[in-house]
Amino acid sequence: MPKVGKQVSIFTSVTDSENRDRKTAESLKSLSKLFGVSGRAADDGEKMILSEKSKSISVYQASNSFWYQDDDFFAREDKKFSQNLPDARTAQEKALRFLKENGLLLNSASFHSVTHTTVVATKPNEKKGDEYNTEVHVNFRYSLDGLPVFGPGAKTRVSFVSDKINSGVYHFWREVTQEKKARDLIDPELALEIHAKNFRFASLKEGAAKVIIKEMELGYFAMSPTELQRALIPVYKISGVISTEALPEYAFTHHVVAVKYNEDDIKTMGFNIGSVKSLVF
Repeated sequence: MPKVGKQVSIFTSVTDSENRDRKTAESLKSLSKLFGVSGRAADDGEKMILSEKSKSISVYQASNSFWYQDDDFFAREDKKFSQNLPDARTAQEKALRFLKENGLLLNSASFHSVTHTTVVATKPNEKKGDEYNTEVHVNFRYSLDGLPVFGPGAKTRVSFVSDKINSGVYHFWREVTQEKKARDLIDPELALEIHAKNFRFASLKEGAAKVIIKEMELGYFAMSPTELQRALIPVYKISGVISTEALPEYAFTHHVVAVKYNEDDIKTMGFNIGSVKSLVF
């Protein structure tokens, strides 16, 4: 059971359309210069896309996040791309330098891991194929007020195929402001009760299913960069495994809204805190 205080800070972001449009235009201008992509941006509804030859930049208007990639190098399967990959330490140093030099390394971000695009090429009748990496990715995650930020809207990744070639960057994050008023937390024990009564578990037959909670952590949830979100949602992240008669065992990760809220809170903190349809999502 996590040790938590009685309250948690609330972080809000700007969601009005006038500021969104201005920030999107500013981002497109600076990213165009940064990645050497020119032309006229196209609007596909949830993002503005600027493309030239193999390069493209997508700016997600709801969060001012972006994704750049060069299709000549991004997620390729040809083995030639495995020959000049930087090692993990070099890639991390290059990613940190790139983010710092371009104002993208925020105080809330920290290094998380180094991963790869891995290809397994198998010929007919071969039991074991040829396995190799074609891209190295340096991953960053976020935290606020000492708590981790979960979800698809809180991660940055810088990718390389060589010491000199950047194959892609995504930067999913919202600029947030800490509110003066903190919110009351629900107790972890109550969060577990809410979790257990959720429809996912309510129909399980006693004795025929087993649920094991392995980890419980307090943090914030950042929704997809395509979604408007007025406030990051304080949540308890609950991870575990479940086994039933039909399925031997499978892992789950759920989030339980960790603050008490009413209709007025939904108006001020944003509909997202209520639009999860359930206290558990």
